[in-house]
Amino acid sequence: MRVICTSSAEYNAVAVLAKVVHEMFGIEKGAVTVLHSLTSNLSTVDGGNGGREGRAYANIIPSPNKDLFHIGRVIPELDNKIVGVTLQVPTIGVSLIDFSFLLSQPVDFDELCSVIRSAASMDMKGLLQYSDGDCVSSDFVGDPSSCIFDERASMQLEPSFMKLVAWFDNEWAYACRVVDLVCYCTEST
Repeated sequence: MRVICTSSAEYNAVAVLAKVVHEMFGIEKGAVTVLHSLTSNLSTVDGGNGGREGRAYANIIPSPNKDLFHIGRVIPELDNKIVGVTLQVPTIGVSLIDFSFLLSQPVDFDELCSVIRSAASMDMKGLLQYSDGDCVSSDFVGDPSSCIFDERASMQLEPSFMKLVAWFDNEWAYACRVVDLVCYCTEST
């Protein structure tokens, strides 16, 4: 039996960016903060299902993201090297990843950006997009890309330490990946 999983929108966003960076420069370890838009499992008024999840309206809700810790399932060299937390925020549709990581080697920020831009226009086209404009979350509503790298919000902290920011439409981009998976499975049979 073969099992295929589409995981989650944030996992897809992180995996796409991590794959490009890791294959070119090597990631030693990293931490991801996901600013995730409200989802249907959260009550938008106080009460509901109790705890933090029952108070989504006008609150930021932190929760550990154990899925990101297991990114090694798709990138084996990164197994147990990336941790994450999700902050549910009261916005609609588009979410953001803040990915800070230590590289295996010093890299110039412009070189890293060039590699991401190249991947977005070639082998990762459709999954990865590159933005160097003044963007906000609503600019990406309905965008099918799993990961939209935001150059202007990203930065180099030290020669081997980067902080990258990327956007994703957590419902639409995920739905597009499910369609891709169905097409792949249909072609494989």
